[in-house]
Amino acid sequence: MGLGRFWGRVIDVRSVPGKWWVITAVGAGGPAVVVWAVAGAREFEPSGITAVLGIAAFALAASFAEEPGWRGYALDKLRQRRLLASVVIAAAWAGWHLPLYAIEGTFQHDEVGFATTLFCIFMAALLPQTILMVWVLDHTRPSILPAVVFHALTNISGELLTLTTTQQAVRLAVWAVLAAPVVVRWLRKAPSEDGVRAAEPPPIEP
Repeated sequence: MGLGRFWGRVIDVRSVPGKWWVITAVGAGGPAVVVWAVAGAREFEPSGITAVLGIAAFALAASFAEEPGWRGYALDKLRQRRLLASVVIAAAWAGWHLPLYAIEGTFQHDEVGFATTLFCIFMAALLPQTILMVWVLDHTRPSILPAVVFHALTNISGELLTLTTTQQAVRLAVWAVLAAPVVVRWLRKAPSEDGVRAAEPPPIEP
């Protein structure tokens, strides 16, 4: 696949049915919003619209930088079953984040901290997030854009809402509950039907 076609998939909106945008938004930001609302919290972390826009812009930039590699190239190349592919990508994704815990100014360094309870929650959440993203992409290929949006909304909701460590743990539990039926469905399928699409995604029609 040429680079032009590959990067075209990153911004491809046409192959994504409307309901999958809703599912992406609910799966990514829904857990944080639900926990935030149920907990009675009514404060946002940023102090103004400029800060909110800055967080959103950075989250989108980071997602566009990462997702073509994780849920794009890597998912195309992995030929294992969906669950195994999700585990492998989540593990690599976790390793990718580790250096950020040593860099001052990053969310991981300033807000999470290395080897803290929140660190464990953050790293564990990458697996159900990946499972949900792979599941969405299985219905929206060849587009990679839903993964970009999912990733961005996860980061935006996590940074905008003031969740305690306990609430972060509850958010992780909600993601796990959402991902569980997907895993069960994958495991029930025959191995021949359970692989990540190994063939090259179809070209995007002009």
